[in-house]
Parts: sequence; C-alpha cells; structure tokens
Amino acid sequence: MDDIYLTDDDLDIHLARVDRIILGFADLGYKFNFMKSKIAFLSVLFLGYELSNKGKSLAPHFLEKCAQLHPPNTLKK
Repeated sequence: MDDIYLTDDDLDIHLARVDRIILGFADLGYKFNFMKSKIAFLSVLFLGYELSNKGKSLAPHFLEKCAQLHPPNTLKK
C-alpha cells in the first residue's frame, strides 16, 4: 500500500487515529517509511491534487504544465 490520507478537525484526535492505523497495519506485517510520511500538515499533495481545509485543487505543477500547453496549429495535432 502506498498512499493513505486522513483528515481531522482536531489535532489530538488526528494523532490518535494515525497511531491506531500505524499500529494496526504493523500488526498485519506492514512497514512504514516515516521519512516519506507527512503527518499533521495543513495541506498535502495527494494523487495529483493539493488537499487542504480550503478544499482540493489540481497540484501546482499540473497547473503550470497546463498553462504551458499550446493549442494545435493543424487538424492533425
């Protein structure tokens, strides 16, 4: 499993849920790479979206690439 996304309004509740999930997966033999983990962030990039308490939007690097696209010059493009 690569990606898990959790969100809570309360930090203490969030950390308790994260702890339960990590321990539950560890009991099943899963390992976590904590260097690649992000816990208690206000916004995260997840599966191509930026997620925050304001909602979701396309990740900034996708928006930049879309802005750089040029319309086709011919019918074949």
